[in-house]
Amino acid sequence: MQRSRIIPRQTRMTVVCLSLISLISLISLVAFGTGCAEKESLSGPARSASPRELAKAKNGTEMISPVSGKTIVKANNTPALVWDGKLYMFCCDVDRQTFKDDPNSYSGEVLPPNAMLIEP
Repeated sequence: MQRSRIIPRQTRMTVVCLSLISLISLISLVAFGTGCAEKESLSGPARSASPRELAKAKNGTEMISPVSGKTIVKANNTPALVWDGKLYMFCCDVDRQTFKDDPNSYSGEVLPPNAMLIEP
């Protein structure tokens, strides 16, 4: 003799509510995105620092490369980029290019010693 399986009403309501919440969350993600792409587009791409922007950091200023973590002493030929209104310096051109390709991955620390705020 087979026993019939009866699901209590409270369990059915819980399943329905959870399904609706999941569906609403999925629709929200599709409609509004995650927000990360919006932040990237507001900051724009990293760009080369102009001589005027580089001059804001005096030679001898110590900073830390956001990619390698190495200490840098600013000189006339120090690789640098401007991103999101900040001047970033690097120990080498490889780190500079790595940062330029994906600045969001390396910009958690945005104040010295990793970057210097600059005025446009």
